[in-house]
Amino acid sequence: MSEAASPTLESNNKLSYDGDGFDLALLMLKNFLLTALTLGIYIPWARTNFRRYLWGHTGFQGDRAQYTGSGNELFSGYLKVGFLFLVVSIIVHVVNTFSPKFIAIGFSLLSPFLYIWLFSIVLYSGYRYRVSRTSWRHIRFGVLRNHDEAKTFMRLYIKGALLSALTLGFYYPFLRHNIIEFLTRKTRLGDSPFDYSGKAVEYRNIYFKGILLTFITFGIYGPWFFLELAQYRLAHTHFQQARLAISVPGKTLFGYSIGSMLLNMITLGLATPWMINWGLKILINNIRVEGSLDLTSIQNTSPQTQKTFGDSAVEAFDIDIGL
Repeated sequence: MSEAASPTLESNNKLSYDGDGFDLALLMLKNFLLTALTLGIYIPWARTNFRRYLWGHTGFQGDRAQYTGSGNELFSGYLKVGFLFLVVSIIVHVVNTFSPKFIAIGFSLLSPFLYIWLFSIVLYSGYRYRVSRTSWRHIRFGVLRNHDEAKTFMRLYIKGALLSALTLGFYYPFLRHNIIEFLTRKTRLGDSPFDYSGKAVEYRNIYFKGILLTFITFGIYGPWFFLELAQYRLAHTHFQQARLAISVPGKTLFGYSIGSMLLNMITLGLATPWMINWGLKILINNIRVEGSLDLTSIQNTSPQTQKTFGDSAVEAFDIDIGL
């Protein structure tokens, strides 16, 4: 570990990623082979290995992040998800087979609400697990955890999901922004909290502008759209007296998008590890901290015992929360 940094941040203020495409390719090959040989059982350990590599090659001020999650934890979560699917499948089968028709129809109408409720639990729990297993300079990240906060997030998500459906997607940017705002404000490094100052209306304007321009340009504007959302979110994410920023030219990300697509097509996907590594370097190496930090004032906190159901279920339900 490097020597302690000065309390204020004036230089060396960029995040860094120094992964190697060949090393990542070997890791992904190992994960693929062991997953195939174990008929999928190795997936939790494969995900853990992948995260440890990415976290371990991402640093700030000379010190790298650490991922302390384990494959055993995720495997336990997978078993819980599998049991949940089994129970739900049995309930659905029993209701459709033995219940009167009007009950089966009513149950079908209520099913979407059940899944929305379940997704709200999945998102909050999954995010908390990842964050609680991340540390920097042995200082743990964490997310505020209590039943009231969980209920607040559940109401926020259920309301947003229903309004998004009723408005044919027009409320979705508000839902996404509200999730970002809520989770960012509940996140901390040690005992120092993060904050978020974005406005839902501003986020909505960027979102719909990006959707429209991406559609008009047949997808060409996509990289600029992605960058605008990232720039807005980071510029409004605060920690102590500092905030985050990213400066990547849109043409650079566009070149990456075209290059990675062509190389993966030509190599039949074999270039994927190098493309992942390339993309991470473009993004992470251009994120910086603007302002001052008092790093010596941060006190560590007790480790969180976080259940892994949500983290596994996020993948099982194929939910991309972009967090």
